[in-house]
Order: sequence, then structure tokens, then C-alpha cells
Amino acid sequence: MTATILTVCSGNICRSPFAAALLCERLAGLDVRVESAGTIATDGLPMSSQTLIQARLAGIADLDHSARFLTERILAEADLVLAMTAEHRSAVVRLLPSLARRTFTLTEFAARVAANPESTPGTATDAKSALRDYARSLVRRPAPAAEATPDVEDPYGRLAEAYARMAEQIIPAVDAVAQAIDSQFPEEQRGTSEHLTRAFPEEPRGTSGVSKGHTRTETRH
Repeated sequence: MTATILTVCSGNICRSPFAAALLCERLAGLDVRVESAGTIATDGLPMSSQTLIQARLAGIADLDHSARFLTERILAEADLVLAMTAEHRSAVVRLLPSLARRTFTLTEFAARVAANPESTPGTATDAKSALRDYARSLVRRPAPAAEATPDVEDPYGRLAEAYARMAEQIIPAVDAVAQAIDSQFPEEQRGTSEHLTRAFPEEPRGTSGVSKGHTRTETRH
């Protein structure tokens, strides 16, 4: 069964769609769908122009994004939720308490996997179960220090430099998250993104493209 990752911010036009687009690209080849939503989003708004610029600078093009207001229905489909701030994480858990053990801030998840690099793939036979099991396993481990899990800066309505700082926070965190998730799949099913290969050269990846039976990651923001 296909796993779903949901990224969450406020308006769903800057931080969460940028993170979702990067995750989509990084996890290409795995049976994982990446979506995004916002706690105060207005349905239908496009990604902000400055965020589009940062996405293109990061190598992501042709984004067709439409903002979505976060609902319980959207959350019910998520196997892992990555919030841009602690406030967003709290909003997710208030809306759907059963997600408490599968909801993290983006930087928290990245810090947790960095502190626990020895993790090995579980025994789940499908992507949905594998991702849920991995998220719950991270919760059982010591929490990272607060200074290691800063909120992702909200650039909305600010100068271009704020969007650049947003990207500087999100890109390395997404790379760490993507590598960790990729590692939970059997070797023959792992992603083939050049970003994973380039960012983590000590972890060789296959070169066969999308594995048979696995869908290419889709971004549904």
C-alpha cells in the first residue's frame, strides 16, 4: 500500500509546499505520495512567487500547486506528518490525536534520524506499514535537544532573503529525512534520486529507475 507523507505549515503557499516538492523529488521511485496543507490556508491559492524562485533554484520546476486548508480528512490519510513549526505540530495533534506518534516538526525528524543513524529496515512488507513503524520507532528514542529542532522561518510577506533562509533550513532537513525514509525500504526498492546519491555518497543507490510495482512519487499539495 502506498505511504503518504503530509507537510504542514500555515498558509500552504511557502514552507510546506516547498518541503513537499523537495521530498517528492528526493523519494522518486518509492511507493510514497507527498502532500501538503495549511492550518489557515485558503483553498486554491498558488505557491508564492518567491517560493517558486527558491524551488527552481533547488532544481524543482513545473510546480502545479493549489493550497489546501488542513482538515481531519486530509490528516486521516497521512502516515507521517512533518510540520514546519511546533505550533503546527500541536494543531495537527489537536485535530487528530491518533497522529501524535507519527507527527514531528521537520527539523525534529531530521535531528532524530541524525541521532539514530543505526536504524535498519523493519519487517513491514508494504510502504504504508514501513513508514508508520519507522515513525513510531523514532518516538521511542531520546528526543533531540530543543536547539537542534528550530521552527522553520516563515518568509511570507518578507524580502527575498527570508525565502532564501527558509530554503537553507528546509533543504538539509529534507535531505536527512529522505535518506532515512529511503533506508527503510529493501535495497532493490530504494530511490534513485541524484540528490540522494550526491548528498550521501557513502550510501550507494541503484541505477535502475523506478522499481517494478512501485509508483513514482507524486506531489499533491
